[in-house]
Amino acid sequence: MTLSLLNKVQNIESIKYIAANDNFIIYTSEIKNRFYLKSIDLKRETTRTIFSKKEIIRIISFLNNSMDFIYESNHNGLSNIFLYREGQSFNLTPDINAYFLKLNKLNNTIYLESNERDQRFMDIYKIDLSTKEITLFFYNKSGDIISCISEDGTSIVVNKIDRETNERSLELIKNGGLLKYKLNIKGYPQFFDKESNYLYIHTTIDHNFQYIQKVCLKTMEVIEEYKYNWDIIFSFLSDSNRYLIYVTNENGNYKLNIQDNFSNVILDTKCVPSGTLKSLSLSTDEKSLSILIEKSNSPGDIYHFNLENLTIKKVSNILNNKSKNDLFVEGKPKIYKTRYASFIYGQLYLPQNRGNKLPLMILVHGGPGGQSTLNFDVLIQFLCLNGYAVFAINHRGSSGYGLDYLESINGKHGIEDLKDCIEIKECLKDNPNIDINKAGIIGTSYGAFLAFSAATFYPNEFKFSICLFGVYNWLSTLSNLPKSWENYQDIFFEKIGDPIKDKEHLINISPYFNLKNVVNPVLFVSGGKDIRNNKRELEYIASILSKKGLVKHLHYKDEGHGLNIHKNTMDSYIRINEFIKESLI
Repeated sequence: MTLSLLNKVQNIESIKYIAANDNFIIYTSEIKNRFYLKSIDLKRETTRTIFSKKEIIRIISFLNNSMDFIYESNHNGLSNIFLYREGQSFNLTPDINAYFLKLNKLNNTIYLESNERDQRFMDIYKIDLSTKEITLFFYNKSGDIISCISEDGTSIVVNKIDRETNERSLELIKNGGLLKYKLNIKGYPQFFDKESNYLYIHTTIDHNFQYIQKVCLKTMEVIEEYKYNWDIIFSFLSDSNRYLIYVTNENGNYKLNIQDNFSNVILDTKCVPSGTLKSLSLSTDEKSLSILIEKSNSPGDIYHFNLENLTIKKVSNILNNKSKNDLFVEGKPKIYKTRYASFIYGQLYLPQNRGNKLPLMILVHGGPGGQSTLNFDVLIQFLCLNGYAVFAINHRGSSGYGLDYLESINGKHGIEDLKDCIEIKECLKDNPNIDINKAGIIGTSYGAFLAFSAATFYPNEFKFSICLFGVYNWLSTLSNLPKSWENYQDIFFEKIGDPIKDKEHLINISPYFNLKNVVNPVLFVSGGKDIRNNKRELEYIASILSKKGLVKHLHYKDEGHGLNIHKNTMDSYIRINEFIKESLI
């Protein structure tokens, strides 16, 4: 792949967030690490740029049918909430880390959470948008996880954790803490209805897939359920309570579902294109829904779905040059049965070849518990453009395929999921377009751990391993989790292991302690600002492997947990391609 072609891919606009009212859609897009906030005039069908900045812009919501809106962005190392009004941006939280929770348009109020008081725990603050005054609204002295808050702020649900047993329970807090009720329900609270009479939760109680329960807060009875044989991954209720909108994840494809509560009818959404639904926003009058849809071979575009006549219109055109669209390879969902009577899911990307079999790249997602979906992935397209077949694997322990699949390897992560990464070569051996004898493995975050584990514990299975921003010593990592992760450490311990109780197991699954087995090249990519990265340990790994001439290490001091800076992405991808070519000789 030439440098000019890589530049062309990197120059494609990527839409991140959207919000809609009756007249406009605003959206954030990124081009080469510059973020642009743009608006689409739905009546005039015109687009204009409102402003741009180098920090990411996360759009939250319009305030009305004019151009007043709120958004999140980073400033001086903090996540802040901004108000855009009458052509000017105002930083509402300049001195604290702030994360949006709820907007009450009628009362002109924002509720947000911040760990300003204690790095480990979130409190709730309230902002009066008329005066821009910020006040502490809920003092989270128990250190619970805040799940959701009602529109008027009178009802809050928290996830309580027993620090001794790690048992979790839900509690409903009314009127700032004056009244507290234990909720005898299990799941993940999402939102209240407008009057705070009902709570909607996502749960897997007595069902293998995540579904929605509507709970009456007066009787604590479940009065409605919305179940499918796929996970419901996202849901929200319209301001008037009319529409319950939710998204199902169907083998990496996202499907839109809309329940009209007034007529008790499920709307026909067949006209909505398939792909990954990245963002949804209802108009103020609730007559239309704006949808950001991304496809495996196309960056996201915005669609305007009319809820009255059930028609849809594309209102952006990112790939207006058809030749760009022809560059990219479409991912095909696949399911393979393994020799040990389990299943491996994923997406196969096959670029056109000219008679020769293609080298195979196994791409492993982050986690544990992540999933590869049919979104537009620049790394995958980069590999395809260079003539490699890519299988984005969803091994056992991945989300999206039911609770049984997700929890099937708890306590055995790093063993059973690694077996799947090896087994997929067997599943693909009869594909006439793929040369499994020229296979490499690439992973990011938790996937990087599996990629390096393959080099360590199955040293002859892959020609090389590429490990981006990984963890390679679980004993030290789980013994030194950041304070802000304290409420989630039991999940890591359950999936991977307890550093005290399972010390020997963590040593056995960590590549750091088994470097003598490595016989094929390994490329590491790391960031200087990555709190998960142990610089000293990675330097030790590189020093040991360098004695065998088997290591390359790309370290970007200005990156965190991932490649987010354009020049670093360009540099790393070029070097990754060079490394692959050298390793396949």
